[in-house]
Amino acid sequence: MKHIKLNGLLLLTLLCCGQTVWAASMNITVYDEVSGQALPYVIVSLHDTSGQQKASAMPLQVMDQVGKTFVPHVLPITVGTSVSFPNSDDIRHHLYSFDKPKPFELPLYEGTPTGPILFDKTGVVRLGCNIHDWMRGYIYILDTPLFAMSNADGQLTMQNIPAGDYYMEAWHPRIKTRKPLVSKLRLSKVR
Repeated sequence: MKHIKLNGLLLLTLLCCGQTVWAASMNITVYDEVSGQALPYVIVSLHDTSGQQKASAMPLQVMDQVGKTFVPHVLPITVGTSVSFPNSDDIRHHLYSFDKPKPFELPLYEGTPTGPILFDKTGVVRLGCNIHDWMRGYIYILDTPLFAMSNADGQLTMQNIPAGDYYMEAWHPRIKTRKPLVSKLRLSKVR
């Protein structure tokens, strides 16, 4: 098992740097280097170096608002996926994002707005609420089907990975640059 460490707000160590891994699946555990605590919401993705592998759109995804928070806090999706933004609170929210991949605004509403929003470019979309400034959520849009997000125990698993040369990206909302950290990786067939 490989480990990623987070120091304050920056990922320092990426897994499998320049190594060959003999596996069709990977189990990864992510820790905060300072506290030693498991780190949720780290998205690890594999991108084949040939550029041939592309992701298909996922079925409709949901970013809800429950208890004046976004649920889930982080939502990884593939390019071309639509997201619905229901409001399960008994108060109104005013959602927005000013980020390049998909700037949008959903003015004050209760229940479910008229339609889902299509996310057609890769990148990070930070979500906020004009009424409740502390509400923060993230949508991470990927162009690869090979990704997973760490759970509350800091663990993630990627399965059915074809052999090949990849670059691996790791992203977390606390990375200051908002750009993922990158490492090279070669996966060979299991012997």
